[in-house]
Amino acid sequence: MTLAEIRKSSKKNLSPSDVADVLGCKPYTINVTVKERGLGAYPFELFWSGKWLRIPRAAFLNWAERNQIS
Repeated sequence: MTLAEIRKSSKKNLSPSDVADVLGCKPYTINVTVKERGLGAYPFELFWSGKWLRIPRAAFLNWAERNQIS
């Protein structure tokens, strides 16, 4: 998804697949990084929902706006 699509989305939580393009990486990279370094590996909130990594949409958008990600 693009940042514009994320802004328009009604999803409460995003997946690594949703944010990977904005971050310029593959979803797999996000998952592996968090498994190796923990939930603090990225500068926005992440959490595990069962075996699935999730990113609160509001937290991701706040981070993107603070860092002027376009």
